[in-house]
Amino acid sequence: MMDQSEPIYERIGNLVAECIDDDWTSALLICKAGDDWIDLRFEYRRPDEGEQRYIDLFDMDDERESIENAFFELRDIYKAMPSGPWGTAVFKLTSDGAFEIDYSYEEPE
Repeated sequence: MMDQSEPIYERIGNLVAECIDDDWTSALLICKAGDDWIDLRFEYRRPDEGEQRYIDLFDMDDERESIENAFFELRDIYKAMPSGPWGTAVFKLTSDGAFEIDYSYEEPE
């Protein structure tokens, strides 16, 4: 079951990297989702700054839709698992391509 998610993780990572038109060291994408809705928050850090910079995905219709679809696909995979679908996914990516994803199974607020 988890092997199905690997190509989706790669797609999300590529989409995140494409959305940042700046030098960056790390990015964070927080996805809160239900069966028929999704909310994304996207931020990144530049190499010379400690503060986060936010990206408004509402200005990037195609990219936002692609990211949303990828997270809906992930939720569908998890629906078939004993844990059930997650409510929040936190996708962390570094500019060298390393990533991690953490899930919370509580209802998002």
